[in-house]
Formats: sequence, structure tokens, C-alpha cells
Amino acid sequence: NLAQLTFNSTMQYDPDEAHDDGAGYDDNGFDDGNWDAAPQDQHDDGYNQYDEYDQQGGGYDDQHYPEEQGGDYAEDQYDNTQPAEDDVFSNLIYQMQDNDPRLLRASFFDFRIGDIGAEDVAAAIETNTNVTLLDCGQNDITDKGFEVLIPAIGNSRIRHLWLRDNYMGPSSAAVLADMLAQNEMITELSIGKNQTLSTGAADIASALRENNTLTALWIYSNEIGDDGAAAFADILSQNQSLAELYL
Repeated sequence: NLAQLTFNSTMQYDPDEAHDDGAGYDDNGFDDGNWDAAPQDQHDDGYNQYDEYDQQGGGYDDQHYPEEQGGDYAEDQYDNTQPAEDDVFSNLIYQMQDNDPRLLRASFFDFRIGDIGAEDVAAAIETNTNVTLLDCGQNDITDKGFEVLIPAIGNSRIRHLWLRDNYMGPSSAAVLADMLAQNEMITELSIGKNQTLSTGAADIASALRENNTLTALWIYSNEIGDDGAAAFADILSQNQSLAELYL
């Protein structure tokens, strides 16, 4: 039942493709499930579904969210605990911890947060009930960070997960596989340009025997080799949900 299977590990995504790797977001929200890959939207902070996204990328637009409505949070409500406006990472973490219902998409793309930052994201996402898209792509996260972040994601409401272009090795790929085998939320997962190798790929493929929720998986540029590709080929006849697989 696999609708699209691509083996080109150096493929370039078509900006008009219905499911690119999550680099850009559709300003109209999730109504059609398509991502807009327009350059100006590639690194938004997740707020443009509510405001016009201020040019500094640092928070809410006062024109659309005056103080009494939550824009530039009122001091008497949040005291002095909110990070500085120009600290985008800390502000996103703050919004996640505060479970702000307006924050549906948390993009940390290319923030270079490393393992320590990944642990901060893990702590914030574990108790958040509103964020459905999490982008931690291109952040220098290694197995150490992923082994904290992935279990937290498994306990969250994340449906679209981008972990591409990091340093996920076989050990954290195994942790991801364990999470996927039990997860019933994630529908799209991008882990391209990591280091899962064939063993990590085989673990993830095995998890898809149990997972009936994932519809699209990007695992290109992971040196999965023939053994990894064979592992995915073996499960395709058993998995009924996966519609797109990029190797």
C-alpha cells in the first residue's frame, strides 16, 4: 500500500510537493496538510497563524496582540520571569512551558542548541498539550540529547516531527524505534541527514510493524546501506499506514 517510495538519497524537494521535509510552514495552518516552502517562511517562530510575525522574529506583534490580550505579556501577570524579547530560543521554551494555546508549531530550526538545548526542549514539551509540530532540525544534537528528547516527545501531542540534519546514531535510533512502536500521534517524521546506519534503520523499520499512525518518513542520507533498505522492504507488506518513504 506504499504510495510513494524514493531511493534517491540526494533528492531535492519540490517546493510545491504536498509533504516536503518541513522546512517551511503553510501560513493558513494545518487545514490541508501542505507545507509552504517559500523562503520567507522557512524559519518562522510558530506565531504567524496569529499575527503578521514581527520582523525581528522575537515574539508577538503588538498591533495584533495588545498587552491586555497577551501581546508582550503584562508585567503584573508574568512579573519578570519572561526572557528578553531578543532571546528567541528562551521565549519559545517559555511559551511551551506556559502551555500557550496560541503556540501550535515550535520551530528551533538551525538554532544550534546542542544536547543541553535538547534537554530544555524535552522538559518543555513533556507537559505541553498544544504544540503539534516540533522542528529540531540542524541543531547539533547527538545521541545524548536525543535519548532525553525522544521519550519526552513520545509523551506529547506532537504529530509532525522534524529531527533532520543532526547526529542521531544507532543507539538513539533504537530509542526512537521503541517510542514509535507505542506512539499513536506522530504522522510525519523527518530524520534525514543523520547517522542511524543500517542497524538504526532496521530498528526503526521493525517499529513500523507495530505503528499504524505514521504516514510519511524521511530517512535519506543515513548510510543505511542494503541491509537497512531491505529491512524497510520487508515491513512494507505488513504496514498499512505508511504512504511515503524517502530512503
